[in-house]
Amino acid sequence: MVPGLEFLQVDLNRYIYSKRLRGSDKQNRDLIVYLIWNKGRLTNVEIEKLFGMCYSAVSLSVKSIKKKLDKDKKLKRQLELLNS
Repeated sequence: MVPGLEFLQVDLNRYIYSKRLRGSDKQNRDLIVYLIWNKGRLTNVEIEKLFGMCYSAVSLSVKSIKKKLDKDKKLKRQLELLNS
């Protein structure tokens, strides 16, 4: 479990070593990627290496979450909890 991500029930190793995620696992991973990207803590290349994703997948994850945040109040609340 990653400190601060307990409510997502996140096992970061699962996201790092998985080649393909679906459903809530994908959304949780994308939300974590978005949070890291949004905070500017790591570059896309560093995020790519951390999660074993290709560079364009990082950008697509960020774009996907940005789009969903406008429509999904639950997802927006999850992000707020992660930021607090």
